[in-house]
Amino acid sequence: MLHGYHHKTSITNHNHTYHHYSSSTNHLHINHFETSNINNRHAYHEISNTNNRHTYHAISNTNNRHAYHEISNTNNRHAYRETSSTNNRHAYRETSNTSNRHAYHETSNTNNRHAYHKTSSTNNRHAYQETSNTNNPHAYHETSNTNNRHVYHETSNTSNRHPYH
Repeated sequence: MLHGYHHKTSITNHNHTYHHYSSSTNHLHINHFETSNINNRHAYHEISNTNNRHTYHAISNTNNRHAYHEISNTNNRHAYRETSSTNNRHAYRETSNTSNRHAYHETSNTNNRHAYHKTSSTNNRHAYQETSNTNNPHAYHETSNTNNRHVYHETSNTSNRHPYH
């Protein structure tokens, strides 16, 4: 009963190449994703970083706007949160902090606008993220980093725009 899934995906500079390595043994559901992507646009990623726009992420960082997050930080406005930070107005929260307006968050911080976050950071606006960080506009992330806009990632890397991985 060991299902071991090993996924390695490398995607670089508009080369929508997919390298997936899968090994399964004895039904033990273990998923390993090693995905390094730099400067890919319109790519779907499971692991992505920095400067992705219009991507979906589970964990994203820095400057996401209009992103949906489960945990978000700093400068999200009009965000849906359960736990948010600093100055949120018209926000539905269980635990909220400073400077978020109209935000619905589970865990968010300071000045995110219209962001739906579970885990997000600093300056995300209208972002759809589960785990995101600082200043990604309109990003859908599970795992993203720094300045991703409108990105669809689970885990994304550096400067991917519109990636589907």
